Amino acid sequence: MMVRRFGLSGSAVDSRFLVAFLVLVLVLVLEGVASCIALGWSGDADGFTRLGLRDRVDEVRKRLLQLPDISKIDVLGARDGRVHVGFPTERPAALGIGRAALAAAPRARGAAP
Repeated sequence: MMVRRFGLSGSAVDSRFLVAFLVLVLVLVLEGVASCIALGWSGDADGFTRLGLRDRVDEVRKRLLQLPDISKIDVLGARDGRVHVGFPTERPAALGIGRAALAAAPRARGAAP
């Protein structure tokens, strides 16, 4: 009686369909990971930026509030938008504008520090 030992190469030859399926799954997983990495943090899977997503949520919220049985909708997880302003200090200094004046300008227009 001949005893057959288990081996990956022999199993791969015997079950080509299974090997092809596993290779396909591996390729799809790698493509999915590559897509997630390429997407970055600028948007979600549907192509919305954070600001675009917030605008869309506000639009849907307004439409839902027009329905007769809905009186209140709370949006959970929403963040307030922030803008960080940075600038080189050489040019304003050459124009005679100090740091205090530069910092006061956005606040004069209602921006939070």
